[in-house]
Amino acid sequence: AGVLDPDLGKELNLMTAPQPLEPSLATLFDCWRIFLAYPNPDDLGQRILESVAQITHASRASLMLWDEDGQMLVIKAAVGLSPEIVASTRLRLGEEIAGWVAQNRRPLLLPGEPNPSTGSGQALPAAIRDTLRHAEITSALSLPLEVAGRVLGVLNLARLGASGSFTLRDLWFVSPIAE
Repeated sequence: AGVLDPDLGKELNLMTAPQPLEPSLATLFDCWRIFLAYPNPDDLGQRILESVAQITHASRASLMLWDEDGQMLVIKAAVGLSPEIVASTRLRLGEEIAGWVAQNRRPLLLPGEPNPSTGSGQALPAAIRDTLRHAEITSALSLPLEVAGRVLGVLNLARLGASGSFTLRDLWFVSPIAE
């Protein structure tokens, strides 16, 4: 059923689902606006992660930071993950997707079926392919967070089930946030 918009003289269909946001310079600007204006720095990573997950249609997302003392990546912000997983996840360099990304210092874009190659000809370890299958991840996008040549952590995005794959456009959108 529709209603008439008196300003436009058109019938609007209220049953139509809203169109998904497309990653754009405007949505990237919105993420940075949150970064610059958010008064509580303790929750800033969570707010930015929520925005990135929504804009990229990620089912799950995490911001993992490098813990110098424990020499591991730990989750500091998450979307779509249980509190137990957030509290217990600790990854060394090279372990699973995030550990691989941190160790290799380059993004990883995995569409649909697990891709046996990263696109650069370097084969992915079997453990990463197994992680994708067991976690029902249909697509993953992970980027190293680096400052002055030092890895600070990893930004992880995942789509589950019937969701489409991440694209190079998603990578383009998220890359400035990770840099």
